[in-house]
Amino acid sequence: MKYFLIVLLLFSISAFPFFIGVEGLTLPKIDFPEYPASQIELFARADFGILYFMLPFGTYNEDGSFYLKDNIDLNYVKSFLGIGLQLTPNFSKNLYMRLSTDIPLIKAISMKQFDFLNLKVGLGLKLSIFKLEAGVIGRVKKLEDNSLGMKFGKMYYIASGFAF
Repeated sequence: MKYFLIVLLLFSISAFPFFIGVEGLTLPKIDFPEYPASQIELFARADFGILYFMLPFGTYNEDGSFYLKDNIDLNYVKSFLGIGLQLTPNFSKNLYMRLSTDIPLIKAISMKQFDFLNLKVGLGLKLSIFKLEAGVIGRVKKLEDNSLGMKFGKMYYIASGFAF
């Protein structure tokens, strides 16, 4: 498995635009949170061309503290690994736009359905091998009457990392 991941990493760097970094998503406010309430959920993100993978690994709380997941094992990865599709049209050499959507992959495959879908629209800046992104998240949710509802602009994301 280790060798497969190394080969996949080397292939993706040579064949596709590649990004590896951290992404933070703001969490929606709830009326009666436990203190300290989580404000930002932290994800490890790896982009391979139009596909990207995200895995939550911690939270940033309102009192300034961090919670980081202690042990990330195979069961955790199976439960929380997300996969997404993205389009990144370039405005110039250093400025680009990112349109993406992601789902929890294993949950969607095992349950054959999911309740919501996050749509992300953002702008990015590439400086040498560093990338910075920020944007807004829209959440499409399936309602009880089988219609779709969408909220845009209550959640935001920011990402930074290395691009090759």
